[in-house]
Amino acid sequence: MYPCYSGSASKRIPLAAATVICRSYSNLNSMPRYVLLVPVLLLAPSLQTKADQLGPLTGFLTRYCNECHSGEDPSADRDFTQPLAPLLLQNIFDQLTHRQMPPLDADQPTTAELIRTIGILAIQLDEKTDSTIPRGTLMRRLNQREYNHTLRDLLRVDTQYNPSRSFPLDNEFAGTDNVGFALVFSPALMREAMLAAEDVLQRAIRFGPQPVSLVQRILPQHATRPVYQNGKYVKIVTGTEDGFQQFRPGTKDITVLEQGTYRIRVHALALHSDFQGVGQIDGPVKMKVRVGPPGKQAEAGSRRLVDEVNVPEDAPATFHFTARLEKGQVPIVSFTNGHQGSFKNLVKLRYGPDARQTRQPIMENYDGPQLRVYWMEVEGPLFEQWPPAGNLVVFGKQMRPQDKEYTNQVLSAFVQRSFRRQVDSATVQPFLDLYQSLRDDGHPFEKAIHTTFKAVLGSPAFLYHYENEGKLDSYSLINRLSYFLWNTMPDQQLRDLAEKGAPSRAQLVEQVERMLKDPRAEDFIHSFTDNWLGIGKLGEMPPDPQHFSDYYTGNLQGAMKRESQLLFRSLLESNGPILDLLNSEYTYLNDRLARHYGIEGVSGDQFRRVDLPADSRRGGVLTHASVLTVTSNGTATSPVVRGVWVLENILGKQVNPPPDDIEPIEPDVRGAATIRQQLAKHQAQATCAVCHRQIDPLGFSLEHFDPVGLFRETYAHRNKIQTQVQLGDGRKLDGAAELKQALVDHPADFIRCLTEKLLVYGTGGALERREYVEVFQLVEQMQEGQHGLRDLIVEIVVSDAFSTK
Repeated sequence: MYPCYSGSASKRIPLAAATVICRSYSNLNSMPRYVLLVPVLLLAPSLQTKADQLGPLTGFLTRYCNECHSGEDPSADRDFTQPLAPLLLQNIFDQLTHRQMPPLDADQPTTAELIRTIGILAIQLDEKTDSTIPRGTLMRRLNQREYNHTLRDLLRVDTQYNPSRSFPLDNEFAGTDNVGFALVFSPALMREAMLAAEDVLQRAIRFGPQPVSLVQRILPQHATRPVYQNGKYVKIVTGTEDGFQQFRPGTKDITVLEQGTYRIRVHALALHSDFQGVGQIDGPVKMKVRVGPPGKQAEAGSRRLVDEVNVPEDAPATFHFTARLEKGQVPIVSFTNGHQGSFKNLVKLRYGPDARQTRQPIMENYDGPQLRVYWMEVEGPLFEQWPPAGNLVVFGKQMRPQDKEYTNQVLSAFVQRSFRRQVDSATVQPFLDLYQSLRDDGHPFEKAIHTTFKAVLGSPAFLYHYENEGKLDSYSLINRLSYFLWNTMPDQQLRDLAEKGAPSRAQLVEQVERMLKDPRAEDFIHSFTDNWLGIGKLGEMPPDPQHFSDYYTGNLQGAMKRESQLLFRSLLESNGPILDLLNSEYTYLNDRLARHYGIEGVSGDQFRRVDLPADSRRGGVLTHASVLTVTSNGTATSPVVRGVWVLENILGKQVNPPPDDIEPIEPDVRGAATIRQQLAKHQAQATCAVCHRQIDPLGFSLEHFDPVGLFRETYAHRNKIQTQVQLGDGRKLDGAAELKQALVDHPADFIRCLTEKLLVYGTGGALERREYVEVFQLVEQMQEGQHGLRDLIVEIVVSDAFSTK
C-alpha cells in the first residue's frame, strides 16, 4: 500500500490530492505488469523435444559437448547423453549464450551453429515455462537521472540542483541502473517524490513580480579565518580544500537569498608560478571556482564546480562566471594546483621542523606560488525572461484563470505531456475534479493549479515507463527510444511521429541519426559509459592521498572520465570502428591528463584528439586511467578485480562469487610475496582453479598499471611485475598491449557483450531467451562488414528485441 500522507505529511498536500494519487497507485494492477524472466520457473520434470529440433540439438551436443559430459564420470556431473531435464537445458543455454562453453581450448561452433542451437533451446524452454508468469520487463519507474531530465524538459526548468537528490539510491542490475527489476518503489521514495514535485513546481512556475537582482561584494574581511588577508587581498598558498586554504564568506549574512542563476566576478592575481623548491607547481596558477554551502565542513559532494581558469601574474584580472546557486549558497575560490597538503605541513617542509608555527608572519613573507583574491561579487538572481519559461510552456502567452474551458485545456495538456502518451478523458477527469474542488473550497488559482500539477507528478503514470505487452505501440516505442538516447521524454518531433502510428524502419533510422546529433545525446554517452565501464563510481574508493597526492590536483578525476566519454562520443559521431573501443591509435587528452600519462605536446584545459605513437601504452578503454582507477581499491591493484571486470564488461561472461568457505586473499603488507605468488597458492585449491584460470590472466595483463593508471615496472616493495600469462585457449600474452590485440583478433565476444549491454540499457530489462538469437545475429552482422558504433545503435533500435516486451 502506498502512503496517502497522513499525519504531518498531510500538511503538504490536501486530502483530495492525496486521494487522487492513491487511487492512481491502486490502479497499478490494471496496468500491464511484467516480470523479469530470470530466473524462470520450469515446471516439467523432463522435456519432450520435437523431432525437428531433437536432431540438430543432439548433433550439436555430440560434436561439442559429449566428449566431456558423458560416461561414468561426466564433467560437472552433467551427462548430456541422458534425457535432458529443463534445468539442465537452462544451464546449457546459459553456458552457450555467455560463451562459457565449449572451453577455449576445444573446437568452437560457428556463429550459425550457435544461433540455431540457442534458438532451439529458447523454444524448448519457453514451452515449459509456467504460462501464468508474465514475461518481459518489469514495469519500471524513472531512475533518478531520467526523473531529473524529464522534469527539466517538461517544465523548462534548470535541474542542476538535482531534484532527486534526496531519493533513495537507484539499485543496479548487472551494472545497469535503469533495469525495472532493480528499481524498487518504496514509501520513502513516494514521500521524497512528492516533496521534489512541490519544489520543482515552485521553481518552474512563478507568479507575481520578478524578484529584484542584487549585487553583493565580498571583501577580504569577509573571508573565513585563518586564510591570510591584509585588508587588500586574501592570500592562498596551498591547493587543499579543507576549509582553510580557500576564499569563501565566513558569515551567513553573505549568502544568496533566493535560488537562481547568478553572475560571479572574481578579481585575482597570481604570483611566483615559476618558483623552484618545496611548494613549486607545474604550469600557471590555476583558480577553481565552486558554489556550495558556506560551512567549513560541508557535506561531501555538496560543492559544485563552476569553472577553472589560469590566473595572470602581470596585473590583477577580473574573471566572470555564471552559475546556479541555491538559497544559502556562496561562491568558493581555491588554488587548484597548489601544494597538496596543509599549510602547516608546507611550512615544515619549506623551513624545517623547528620553524615558527605562528601563521601570520610566515604567510606574510611566503614567496612561493600563490593566489591573491582581492574581492568577489555575486549578482542576481538573473532571469532570461519573466514569467519563466515554465509558465509559457504550461499556460501559453496569456493566462486566463477564470476561464474554465481554458484551465481544463491547460490541465489536460499537462497530464498528456507528463504521462508521455495519449490519455483519455477518464484519465484526466480526476485531476480536473481535484482542481475544481480546490477552487470551490476557496483556494486561489495559483494554489489550486500547483496542487493539481503536484498530484500529476506524483502519479505512477508519470513516475513509471508505460509499455504495453507484446509488440510496443507507437507511444511506448518512441518513449523507449527517447529514454535510450536522451534519458528524457520525447520532444515534439518524436511525439508527432508517435501520433501517426507505428514508425517504419526508415523513420526510426532517421530519428536515431537526428537524436545522436542533438546535445541531449551527451546524457546517453555519460550514463552509458558510467554503467558499462563502471566509471560512474570513480571517487567512491578514492586513491590514498599520501601515496597518490597528484590525483587530487587539476581535476584529474574528471579528466579521466572525460577521456572515456570522448572516445565513445567520437565513434558515435563518426560511426567509427567498434573495436577502437578496445585498441585505438589515438585518444582524447587535455594537459592535465597528458601530464599524468607522460605524453608531451598537449597544452591547455581543452580536450583534443591526440594521435599516439606506435609504442604507446595507451589507446582503448582497457588502458584508460578511469577504468584502471575504478578497478583498484585506492591503495593497491588486484588482478582478480581487474580480471573479473574484463570478463564481465568486455567479454560478457558471468563470474560467480567465490564459495563462502574460501578465504579472501589478504594483502602482504611486508612485500615478501607478489600478488602472483599469492594467487598461485590460491589456484592450488580445486574449487578456485576453475574460475581463476579465466580471471587471473586477464588481470595480470594489466598489472603494469598502478591504482591511478600510471605505468610501473615494480611494486612499491620493489618486487618486479610479471605480466606473462597463458589464456585458456593456449595463447600466451605479455602485457596490456598484447591483451588488447588478442581481443581485437577475436572480436565476437566483445561485440556480443557491448550489444547486450546496449540492449539491456536501452530496454530497461534483462534479455529474454529469444532475444539472444537476435544478439548473435547482430554480432555476425557487425563482424561481416565495416560496421561502426552508430550502425550498432541503429540495428538495436530497429530490432525486434527493442520493440517488443
